[in-house]
Amino acid sequence: MRIAGVIISLIALVAAGLLFAGYESAKNRVAKLEEQTSSQQQQIAALQLQLEQAHEDFLAQGAELEFKLHEIRENSVAQTAGLEVQIEQAREGYLALGTELEPRIEGLLNNEMQPLKDRVANLETKPTHPLNIAYLNAEEAFTVFTDAVQDLRQKALDKQKEKLELQQQYLAGTVSKEEYESRQTELEVEILQAQLNIDIGTIDRMIASAEFADIRHDLERLREEAQPVIDMMRNLVSTVRVGVLDPQETETRHTQVKNAFTQLDQLLTQAATAKIVQAAETIAVRNGYDLVLRTKNVIIYRNTAKLVDITDEVKAELAAYF
Repeated sequence: MRIAGVIISLIALVAAGLLFAGYESAKNRVAKLEEQTSSQQQQIAALQLQLEQAHEDFLAQGAELEFKLHEIRENSVAQTAGLEVQIEQAREGYLALGTELEPRIEGLLNNEMQPLKDRVANLETKPTHPLNIAYLNAEEAFTVFTDAVQDLRQKALDKQKEKLELQQQYLAGTVSKEEYESRQTELEVEILQAQLNIDIGTIDRMIASAEFADIRHDLERLREEAQPVIDMMRNLVSTVRVGVLDPQETETRHTQVKNAFTQLDQLLTQAATAKIVQAAETIAVRNGYDLVLRTKNVIIYRNTAKLVDITDEVKAELAAYF
């Protein structure tokens, strides 16, 4: 019995040892799992902190961008108001200059035509002498002025071509309506700027030429009055490209600049017309013509055997002015 008791006690001790060893092993695994869990929780906390920081940075950047956009819009409004005042002053200057130029140009035309009128008067007293009559295509002669700034004229033609290509792409469905309307607005503004540059370039060429000394003062005044229009045109182009203006405001400003450009173009055309008349008189006196007629709104029929076209000669005379 004692031996049996001892054996049972030994078995109990062994079992207890095994149970204790298993408990220690499980306890160690639990501790490791708790340690891993704690590490993961720390990593999650760190990621949450980074996420919150990134969110705060995003909000800060968004607020900064919104402030800059608001500032750009406010500056654009302020610049528009200032330029509108300048454009109105330029318009008033154009009107005043036009009022002043009109009698002077009319006087110049009368002075240039007076020798021919005298010739006609003398011829009326001598009906037996046949009239030596020539004619001029003034519109064709005017191309000399645009040819003088051919590089600027080509830029305007390129913009017109680009506008046509955009319309074809839209009809073909290769560009969206939104993209088409946005680019169409940009091109219309850029085309107007190119046309304005042609006029400004022509004025600068005329001022630089000694042959325009008789009207240089008027041309310089015209160039000075055009500066606010140039500034407003540049501002409009830049704001349209950035896209900070709504369509209605863009259309309003585009119309303002276009009206100012039209007035400038009319005054420039008057000055150019006076020089065309002067060149025609030079050719007429040189070749002994008694009368020079203009083809537009004057000649319905002409006998080319008796009337001489001096358009090319007038163009050559004008080209020498530049």
